[in-house]
Amino acid sequence: MKIILGVPIMDKVNMRTASRDVERAAFAAFKAGADSRYSHALPDPVAKARELWPGDQGPLVVLGKSAVMPLTTADVPAPSIVANPMAGFFGSLDQSAGARLIRAGTVLDLSGFATATIPYSTEPATAAPWVAEGKPIPVRDYSFAAATVGPVKKAALLTVHTREAGRAAYAEAAFTALLKRDAARSLDAAIFANTAATTSASAGLLHGVTPLPATVADTLEDMMIQDLANLASVVTTAGGHDVVFVAAPQQAAAAAIRKPELAARIWPSPALAAGTVVALDPAAFVSGFDPLPVIDSSADTVVHMEDDTPAQIGSAGDPPVAAAPARSMFQTDTVAVRLIFEMAFALGAPTIATVERVRW
Repeated sequence: MKIILGVPIMDKVNMRTASRDVERAAFAAFKAGADSRYSHALPDPVAKARELWPGDQGPLVVLGKSAVMPLTTADVPAPSIVANPMAGFFGSLDQSAGARLIRAGTVLDLSGFATATIPYSTEPATAAPWVAEGKPIPVRDYSFAAATVGPVKKAALLTVHTREAGRAAYAEAAFTALLKRDAARSLDAAIFANTAATTSASAGLLHGVTPLPATVADTLEDMMIQDLANLASVVTTAGGHDVVFVAAPQQAAAAAIRKPELAARIWPSPALAAGTVVALDPAAFVSGFDPLPVIDSSADTVVHMEDDTPAQIGSAGDPPVAAAPARSMFQTDTVAVRLIFEMAFALGAPTIATVERVRW
């Protein structure tokens, strides 16, 4: 763990280990819920994690919301304890352009911090101040602006699985794949939104960004190149030193086919509408997480099976309103797994641009 501006910064080499801790903790919660039907006891994810992975303290740290000391130093690698599990989990999502931004940018541990202020220089680059022997050294008076990351806001994932799925030989791999797919989609939808900040959500990176006009040219390739050049010009003029493009899957695939040399710089994201391309400096992206989530499961609850606008199961009124479709975990022999976490993100400098309705 590194410290910058008084805020802990996660060492990116530890992300994969930290992600595994969250994945195992979530699967332990699922298995505990599924197996509780046989034991007729309350689910105990911690006990299940100890049973599944003896000696691995990482999942216990995540499940316990506090550090669990290993019996010996050989029980668990140190990075699993000191890293930020939630940052590692989201940073490891291969299907997410937002995850690539997390890996490329700065990750803060915001536990105990309401906000973090990230200063950036508004001055253009200047030549090295060569100084003749015995002459005074120039003193630069920089102008700075600042971006604020935080406070963290609560987010959550809630999934439902059959009890039989927990008994399959491939149960852990299948559960983890589904969890990471849902998390990837949710992460990108939050990061690349154009909505303003509210009391319960961070602002999307595209909030307040006016789209550039799409290029009209003689060929599809000419339109693509000019659109990308226009986006890159805005980012670099604003002080960006590097540029990547996040595009709707159709545009990302088309760009990779037409210009294979650009494929590494064009990241697909299903969160973007068809025809939308975003350019930004990845190093300017700053994210912050409370390291430890709350993970639990239930085989007896009732949930509203709605992804976009979930409602209370029942609301008073005349007549009363019942949420539909609703599913009883007890009646359908299924298990609900809930992961609650806190996160925030922002650009440390306004190095972003977008274009909509491109024609290529």
